[in-house]
Amino acid sequence: RCELDALYFHLYGIEAADIDYIMESFPIVKSKELAEQGEYRSKRLIMELYERMAALPALHAPAPKPEDGEIMLPDVSHWRASLSPPPAHPQQAHDSRERPHQ
Repeated sequence: RCELDALYFHLYGIEAADIDYIMESFPIVKSKELAEQGEYRSKRLIMELYERMAALPALHAPAPKPEDGEIMLPDVSHWRASLSPPPAHPQQAHDSRERPHQ
């Protein structure tokens, strides 16, 4: 989920300083994570992933408002998810018709 959050911040053109402010607006999540994990882990991960995405090659994309022209976004086709184990290739997925009935 943190990877998606970081990507959405890029897609909406939100700067790192603003992400810090936005993440601080979730005090319940922050206090829960501090109590359970000793850090505001979600914020740290989102900020780290945001910076990693920012280092990707950029590509031109249409701006949300046509009159704004184009915007630059990280080319996430170069992104490698940090999931472990990684998601399975779609060809490895089971067809729902092949699942045994329970």
